[in-house]
Amino acid sequence: MTRTVDVLLPLPIDQLFSYAVEENTEVSVGDYIVVPFGKKRLIGIVWKYSDKSDRKLKFVEQKIDLPNIRPRLIAFAEWVAQYNLIPIGMLAKVIMGGVLKVNHIDKLVCAKQKQEISEISCQLNPEQQIASDKIISSLNEYSVTLLDGETGSGKTEVYLSVVAKLVETVNSAQILILLPEIVLTSQLVNRVRGQISKNLVEWHSGLTPKTRRNNWLNIASGNAQIIIGARSALFLPYKNLKLIIIDEEHDSSFKQEQGIIYNARDMAIILAKIENIPVILSSATPLLETIHHVKSGNYNHVKLTKRFGGAELPLIKVVDMRNNKQWISSELFEGIKRTIEKKQQVMLFLNRRGYAQLAVCKKCGYKISCLNCAIWLTYHKKKNALLCHHCSYQLKLPEKCSDCQSEQSFSLYGVGIERLLEKMVKLIPNAKTAIISSDQKLVSNVIDLVLKEEVNIIIGTQIIAKGHNFPKLTLVGVINADLSLENSDLRAAEKTYQLLHQVAGRSGRFNEKGMVIVQTNNPESSIIKALLHQKRDSFYEIELKSRREAEMPPFSRLIALIICGKNQIATQKAANEIVKSLFCHPSSSTTCIQEKNVGVDKKEFEILGPSPAAINFLNNKYRYRVLLKIHNKHSLSIQKKLKYWIKNCNLNSSTAVIIDVDPMSFF
Repeated sequence: MTRTVDVLLPLPIDQLFSYAVEENTEVSVGDYIVVPFGKKRLIGIVWKYSDKSDRKLKFVEQKIDLPNIRPRLIAFAEWVAQYNLIPIGMLAKVIMGGVLKVNHIDKLVCAKQKQEISEISCQLNPEQQIASDKIISSLNEYSVTLLDGETGSGKTEVYLSVVAKLVETVNSAQILILLPEIVLTSQLVNRVRGQISKNLVEWHSGLTPKTRRNNWLNIASGNAQIIIGARSALFLPYKNLKLIIIDEEHDSSFKQEQGIIYNARDMAIILAKIENIPVILSSATPLLETIHHVKSGNYNHVKLTKRFGGAELPLIKVVDMRNNKQWISSELFEGIKRTIEKKQQVMLFLNRRGYAQLAVCKKCGYKISCLNCAIWLTYHKKKNALLCHHCSYQLKLPEKCSDCQSEQSFSLYGVGIERLLEKMVKLIPNAKTAIISSDQKLVSNVIDLVLKEEVNIIIGTQIIAKGHNFPKLTLVGVINADLSLENSDLRAAEKTYQLLHQVAGRSGRFNEKGMVIVQTNNPESSIIKALLHQKRDSFYEIELKSRREAEMPPFSRLIALIICGKNQIATQKAANEIVKSLFCHPSSSTTCIQEKNVGVDKKEFEILGPSPAAINFLNNKYRYRVLLKIHNKHSLSIQKKLKYWIKNCNLNSSTAVIIDVDPMSFF
């Protein structure tokens, strides 16, 4: 009797495909194989043995000589696909890392590397040593530990000492360190290579195809011991994964919001549970969910209260800007001058890219907006263009207004980092300035210039808040502390506090005491007060209380449905149909419960919406949002039913439904 196997192919399809296996071909679950698919040949993964033999199946063509993937990775991929409602074929692409291609099979040769371990020298202070010992004591099984330390307290040194101990004890151990931004990898890579192990590889979108292939092969074969990577590194086929570290665990960049929608931070905890290994969450401003788990006794808590090497926390000064017409207060300007005179560095934080927020006609008030999205265009002076930050549409600043035809009538409103740079050059002509933002291709080059002290004023967006260590930086100026509160996000206050705390934490991390000047139009807000008096825990208490009262995460779970289509009326109708379908499910609707006489004490979930999205026209599509609030946050039954309910709505093929489980943004 012919053996058959079910194969996972890297296609955006939620199913496995059955193939027959020749008698002389040995294949096992987890093997990589070449199979025919239509007119193409694809590399797939043997997912499970099949009992299908009732019809003529195509045969497996070839088994590829690579280490097979572990059953636990298969279990993890299935859990992630089910929880996030992702077609499982999409996960085959990330497991294969984009390097397994039929025409490149001959290149899939992994050279055996010699295991090189450096002379380990982690010099910890007493507080760090206690933290390290506590984490090391729970390395043998699943646990989640929050490494909670003030900015500059040496959290990285603590978790690297744990890594060093693990590498020393278990020769073949692999450790994954997840970072929220690629720009942070180079500093960490240099530290790890010098301190612990040479067998280190990076994993992120900035790698060349050749480096990517070699790194993937080294991970799959177990040659790579320490993997420093971005989100997708979570799905790689590790041979002996023993520890996961999530640095800056509060960072919303861990959430992938396009293509495969998932939260790498949350999924890392699930992977650790399936693998029965520990996970370390490192942050100075943990997520509210993490604090809630610590309080509930679900996570271990290791705290560092002092800055490393005797450095003091910065002095924080709040400047009320309500009656100030300037962007830079006199207090901040004087502070900048004093700092530069002392040959130290200044960081100015403004979370707005470009030069000006919008272009407005002086005569008729017409604002230039994007053709594809319902938002105004941002002026970028360096490119001399108006840009959409969502769809990348751009145009040159027009000579005349398209509405009233008046010539050279556009005024530029609002201040972005380019305009701030221009202002600083005028105020302090001898200053050496540089911008750090996500618009730049070579952020790491600018960071090197800062470290070499070739720059004394750094101007940047939120990217500068993420874990950078600049020894000469002693003054941080926050230009507008209220910007992040301008959206309708339930996490707006939490994200703003985390961002401001992290930005402030860049100041005075070494010998010189630092200063932070925060410019705000709302000096009485709980966020500013918590920052000023360094009362982080009080702020978290207030936020947790308000979330509990509103029954919002972490006291419930949310699933967002974004219904998109080119026709506004059809899209709105589809959104209404989906809600109607959800309402007619017994566990959600009092009306249908009464009709069907179903006795349910409490609704399983609430439905909020449909309503037009905050940006209701994006990338040439109209958008409506529905939010499901799930009361039993441990139940996965909604995910199991949701696909079925939406399918039953018989939506038009021109209408798409994006499902975002545990949404982080609400635009």
